[in-house]
Amino acid sequence: MRFGMVVIITMAMAGCDDGHQHNGHDHSDNKKEEHVHTAPHDGVLVEIGDHYANVELVFDEDTGTLTLYALGSHAEQPARLAQESVDLSVRVGDGEPFELSLAAQESPISGEKVGDTSKFQGNSDQLKGVHSFHITVKTITIKGQKFDDVKHAFTADHHHEAHK
Repeated sequence: MRFGMVVIITMAMAGCDDGHQHNGHDHSDNKKEEHVHTAPHDGVLVEIGDHYANVELVFDEDTGTLTLYALGSHAEQPARLAQESVDLSVRVGDGEPFELSLAAQESPISGEKVGDTSKFQGNSDQLKGVHSFHITVKTITIKGQKFDDVKHAFTADHHHEAHK
């Protein structure tokens, strides 16, 4: 069973209403046009910062694999990171936290390489068959902006809570 979940601060599904232009749609003049961002890899999006970027995390509970995709503010374009890994602290239930490092992934199709990629992946036997867990992204730097200790809770039914 494969289901997607994502990491980070405020849900990207919240509508924009800050009066700036967005690739063909405009929110100026008090137009309150609601829109949602679609996760390009069938995961769940969570906004990082104030409409700054998104992170999508896809979780495969059968293999215990987490795949993190760094994306732009509208989740339409990848956001390449200079990081070689994204390190997480993971806690299942009331258990002790454990470390999980998501390694930068290369792509011959996009030309992405370690140190210049938007995809990070790792797996843990401790996550195999797990339906709910908590993660903390220790540090992620997107488009020059650093975000530390970003917490997120996952549950099997795709409901999640983000914490600053």
